[in-house]
Amino acid sequence: MHLLVIAMGRLISNGSAGNAVMCGLVQAALERGWSVSYLALCPEGEEPDWEQSFDFGASEYRLRRQELNFHAKPCNRYRRFLGGFNLAAVSEMDNLSQCSSYSDVYDAAIAFDSLPISLIHQISATKKIVILGDPAGKRLWHSTPWRKPLNKLKAGLLGITEILYFRGLSVNEQVAMFGSGHAKMWSRHLTRRVLDLRPFLPVTEFYDKVQDNEKPIIYFGGTLAGTASKQSITIIFDGIIPALREKFGKNNVELRLIGKCPESFLLKARQYREISVLGRVDSFEEELQKGDIFILPMNYPVGVRTRVCAALGAGNICIVHPSVFYNMPELRACPAVWQADSAADYASLIARMPSRENLVALRKKARAFFEEHYSAINASASLLNLLAK
Repeated sequence: MHLLVIAMGRLISNGSAGNAVMCGLVQAALERGWSVSYLALCPEGEEPDWEQSFDFGASEYRLRRQELNFHAKPCNRYRRFLGGFNLAAVSEMDNLSQCSSYSDVYDAAIAFDSLPISLIHQISATKKIVILGDPAGKRLWHSTPWRKPLNKLKAGLLGITEILYFRGLSVNEQVAMFGSGHAKMWSRHLTRRVLDLRPFLPVTEFYDKVQDNEKPIIYFGGTLAGTASKQSITIIFDGIIPALREKFGKNNVELRLIGKCPESFLLKARQYREISVLGRVDSFEEELQKGDIFILPMNYPVGVRTRVCAALGAGNICIVHPSVFYNMPELRACPAVWQADSAADYASLIARMPSRENLVALRKKARAFFEEHYSAINASASLLNLLAK
């Protein structure tokens, strides 16, 4: 089986959720003995020096990596509006005709997000699957406050246009999406079954022992400049830290932020002795294993929360806002996932952490849940099995 995967960004071990998911997908395909060509779409001139190429070990010889640059093209207001959910409407490819991955013949092909999907229609492959990105209309709607009614109106119009656009496309490929809520919504709008996916993440080494920390170590992290992360950090500063101080006293807990933090949040973090900003780390999962708790306070029912999956893989107790269950309802059955409806709830739940012995057992349950639902091999099985038929 020769599989082509087209996605945004390179196969790196310290990137965004999208990078991690694509690494997991490629890893799972390689472990099946398949040959994989990975075509990374990258903004022109972008070569970050912090990226670490993902190591696929002994299977690397069956993987071909190739990059294709794109840049913004001049366009009118209507095109820019379409660009809100369809990057292909406002982008042009560089040297597409010279890309060998684009001209080869494949047994199967997978494209993730709008710009890669615009290329897959011209790929020669026996079977094709397109994975839609998060709904842009919902993303803008849930990130826009009601005090900005014009932006709310734009979000509503964008959502309607997005639905009409995809309904009007003649898509012969199998359509998939991350998240139960989104998959059900698009199944209704497209009047066809949309495959409901979960993040497929590479499996890292796990240490089941509890760290001997003097005070509770709490983590939050990810792509901190993103909409969902900004909302969470604001809630942490304005609600959760005051609630923790009321429950534990000042400086009796430590909250660590992982990821590149916007300058405005860095300045604010310096006002709190409880907060440590770690920035980028070599391994998100290894860092999380140094603590016991991961929090996700944003009210943002858009997309799947890959960082929660990674935290469970690290054996963390995850305290989350109930909006996370919209796209990941299976988390309700995980004993290591606790629901918090308010800032005070986070402090109360952290104060009720189990004893050391029970915490070890809970860490193992968190890891087992991760391996069953989100490990690359298990989570990607429904997708790859379709291609293998």
